[in-house]
Amino acid sequence: VGEAFGTLQAASHAHQSRLAHAVSLDLALADDLLPRLWQNVTAESVVYVPCGEEAATRRSGGSARKSKCRGPAYFVFQVQQTRKSDPVDEAIHENRTRAAAAYTALEPAAAAAAGAASRRRSALQRVKC
Repeated sequence: VGEAFGTLQAASHAHQSRLAHAVSLDLALADDLLPRLWQNVTAESVVYVPCGEEAATRRSGGSARKSKCRGPAYFVFQVQQTRKSDPVDEAIHENRTRAAAAYTALEPAAAAAAGAASRRRSALQRVKC
């Protein structure tokens, strides 16, 4: 019985260690990586409008009047854009791959521990009979 308990205890510790690793990966994802995935970036665009025929004539008081173009017009537009950070996106992908491996490693260990416990119960029941 002592040997069986030691085996079960070792499997429990191994399972607990794998679970702690998987949970730490989940916490790293939620606390560190996801908030940094999207970044607000100011983008600037300059539009150049040269002098032309359309700009040379303007209406003043109902009559057409020629005006001199003082030079091309420059319009500067600033826009806030949200962009995905590629290095953080890659880190998230790596995190999820490692978490999937950690959770997959939990399944066989849990199944093996449950199977070993079931075999021990069966053996103890046969001994009692």
